[in-house]
Amino acid sequence: MGSSQASQREFFQAGTAVDHIKNIRMYREKIASIEERIARLRSAMEMGSRQLTGMPRNTDVQDRLANDIVRLDALERQLIGETLRFEIAVAEAEQAIDRLPGAQRIIMRLRYIEGLSWRRVSEKSFYGIRHCFKLHDKALRSL
Repeated sequence: MGSSQASQREFFQAGTAVDHIKNIRMYREKIASIEERIARLRSAMEMGSRQLTGMPRNTDVQDRLANDIVRLDALERQLIGETLRFEIAVAEAEQAIDRLPGAQRIIMRLRYIEGLSWRRVSEKSFYGIRHCFKLHDKALRSL
């Protein structure tokens, strides 16, 4: 593991279990946002590369494609970093969640590890939404 990865792991381990659990949803949203930006950029790059095919040399399109490649590389690096932070947060959260009693563990795992909405947590756990909220609050207090 590189020194930057080791320092990132130390940083994440310094946070509380509740911090790791709450950050999971944030990281999941960041990753999805970056993936969407990458997909849009790749689509735009494909259109630009089609303009180059069979056409006389067009430096504006080439310059735009070169800039897009740099942006794509930066986004992919950002995606790798966020994915690493997400994986560390999930591992730390799972350790904390595994120490909870049965019903609390189920609710926390469905909500944070699987990323389900409260409605889906309620359906999958066979508890009412209000009871899920109570179990969730109790789990957070006990962590």
